[in-house]
Amino acid sequence: MTTEIHLPPELEDAVRISAANAPALALDRTAVYTRARRIRHRRAAVKAITAGVVVLALGASYPLVHARLAPEVTTGGLAGGQPIGLWQNRDAPPVTAGLPSGRHVPGSNGEIAAQLRTVGGRNVVVPVSDPQPGLSGGTYLGPAPLDGGGLATIGYAQSGNKNSIGTRTVVVLDAAGRTVASRPAPNLSEVMPRPMPMTGNATTLFWWAFQYKGKPGQEETRPILNRYDIRSGRLTMLTPAVGGNGYQLPYFGMQATASRVISWPAVDGQACSADIEDAGTGERVSVLRPVVKDCSDVYFVLSPDNQQVAALVTYRTASTWTQRVLVLDAHTGQIRKEVQTPGLAAGTDRSKLVSGLDWVGNKTIRYARGSLDGGDPTLLRIRP
Repeated sequence: MTTEIHLPPELEDAVRISAANAPALALDRTAVYTRARRIRHRRAAVKAITAGVVVLALGASYPLVHARLAPEVTTGGLAGGQPIGLWQNRDAPPVTAGLPSGRHVPGSNGEIAAQLRTVGGRNVVVPVSDPQPGLSGGTYLGPAPLDGGGLATIGYAQSGNKNSIGTRTVVVLDAAGRTVASRPAPNLSEVMPRPMPMTGNATTLFWWAFQYKGKPGQEETRPILNRYDIRSGRLTMLTPAVGGNGYQLPYFGMQATASRVISWPAVDGQACSADIEDAGTGERVSVLRPVVKDCSDVYFVLSPDNQQVAALVTYRTASTWTQRVLVLDAHTGQIRKEVQTPGLAAGTDRSKLVSGLDWVGNKTIRYARGSLDGGDPTLLRIRP
């Protein structure tokens, strides 16, 4: 069955002739333009709606995409910002129990040997001046890196008498190397049987010592945490009920944030162990005892919010030297991440190596390594 209509041949001829002789219709340009604009507007609206849907979809999936694509470790670039404190490699780590050997080992009282700075558009390893400004030889504590990039040192002022040393003095520099405090040190009468570490934040210095009470030969010994206010010069001796580990003190490393102090090692024979103390009371608030293989020694750095700890682990034998960065939970000590650092170039002088790490906010760790002999340093940014 068909729906076509068949007209008589005569009628079809008449229609064709009439159509051929009909005058052309006048073109309504305004109507045409109006319709064209409507079509364009509709198309633009459809495109906008489609784009909006795509943007919303991408926005919803961005965290997942970013987590997959954003690099966890980036190499190179300028350090910028505050300088990074660098400790000198020590093939013979300091003793962490008993009396001192009498031989000073770089890093045994918390001092750093250099800083990584951006100078003239380049990353440069800048050795720490020895002695520090206003001091003579014979440093007592430090120079220790401070939260914010400054340095703190307790040493001896220059003396006009060649037969005696000068007054013991506290000197604090800011990140730019300017002296912000220089005054006689408080009376430090506590016995310090071997070099103590020191650390600090923008306002306060900290170091451990021993306190002896009782008759000679029957003394009771307890660890105390010295808390020194940089602005006023006031020294407060904190006697925590839970803190320290007998003659395990002094630790050979400390680092401070605004409200916490981390000290290490906390257990003799476990180099990768640390305690976290309240900076106001000295009381121990957390213990870190991660199981870490191949750990000769380590430096710990708390994040500003005190929730995470970055650990720079060094492992050395007579023929090998490696470093890796661990990220730990500051409350449980659980290892969340491990990042290997680049290997050493053949022929590197290990005695001149310096390395360190710090936090930029709570989401970036900076690792730096270089040589006191110069050369281009290594810089990594690690996303914890």
